[in-house]
Amino acid sequence: MLSAERQKAIIDQMKQKGSAVVNELAALFCVTEETVRRDLQKLEKAGFIVRTHGGAVLFDDSLVNLSSEIRETLNKEGKMAIAKEAAKQIQAGDILFFDASTTVYFLAREIKNMKDITVITNSLRIINELIGNEKIQTVCIGGTFNAINKSFVGKNNETIAGTYAATKCFLSCNGIVPEIGILERNAEEAFIKKIMCDNSNEVIVLSDKTKLGRTRLNIVAPVSRATLLITDSEKDNDVICRIIEKGLKVAFV
Repeated sequence: MLSAERQKAIIDQMKQKGSAVVNELAALFCVTEETVRRDLQKLEKAGFIVRTHGGAVLFDDSLVNLSSEIRETLNKEGKMAIAKEAAKQIQAGDILFFDASTTVYFLAREIKNMKDITVITNSLRIINELIGNEKIQTVCIGGTFNAINKSFVGKNNETIAGTYAATKCFLSCNGIVPEIGILERNAEEAFIKKIMCDNSNEVIVLSDKTKLGRTRLNIVAPVSRATLLITDSEKDNDVICRIIEKGLKVAFV
């Protein structure tokens, strides 16, 4: 079987099950696990799948309904590299908005030993990560608890968020289309991110390569509102080129 045929067969398998495991695919197609990993790398680069530890999941809208713990495993290495780079943008005295995305959760882990900063967030996981450091003032934006995202949303949440001002806002998203904006599937999450953007001096978007060019229902902000995009995408990616044409600074990891 040619590699292109095998990759199509892998997609067909994943459409049936939603996910796949490397050793099972290797046995199914009578190839080595290394061959399967190369196939998965190519499929991920093409935007069809997202690799996880030991396998992959099909990339489609259903991913946004996965729990935060599961989404954390999707392109984990890329998200962690983005978070490490983003931490370089934070300094003592900063007042920060953190959204409830998994990439920003990794950022919270990177900065949890810093001091003299304030983090305002609607993420329960970020609050739990930072609460042990008395040098970081952590502000919880309360509201209705979303068990899937481990976040607080709703009208009370939006009202409280609107009373704060920050030096920097760190957020991720479900999609970025240069001509449309920074996009989010969930309306409540989109609105709280919009408030965070509106009330910050700088907006830093953390987006792994799977989000680029993906259209979603709700606009958080135009691309021009962002100060910096940090991504694990390749520099010659078409979407990245169009983003740069819009005047947004991009940092690669």
